[in-house]
Amino acid sequence: MLFTNVCIFDCEYCINRASNNIKRASFTPRELADITINFYKRNYIEGLFLSSGIAKSPDHTMELMLKTVKILREEYKFNGYIHLKLIPGASKELIEKASKLADRVSSNIELPTEQSLKLLAPEKTKTTS
Repeated sequence: MLFTNVCIFDCEYCINRASNNIKRASFTPRELADITINFYKRNYIEGLFLSSGIAKSPDHTMELMLKTVKILREEYKFNGYIHLKLIPGASKELIEKASKLADRVSSNIELPTEQSLKLLAPEKTKTTS
């Protein structure tokens, strides 16, 4: 599931890049938690794989995703599988929280060199991506 396809970055390889003229949509943490728990109760899904575009900032986006997972785990007592895609550039504190709440976390290494990063995603650097 994609929390939002809104993104502040303009990475050439990404369908959700800022300059792409596509319809944008976002969930609130409550909306996504409700959808997930309802699908789970109906046996439509066994878990949640959650990723997102980067809305406002990496920390802001990671916080929204964590709120979703907290609602699922703490309010709904959701014991299904949760895999979170970590948001590049999110704080260490938020990554640690995500690692405690999710069954699995992962992160994409999008480009291997500084030169290719500058070419395709000029707003990013190797230390912040």
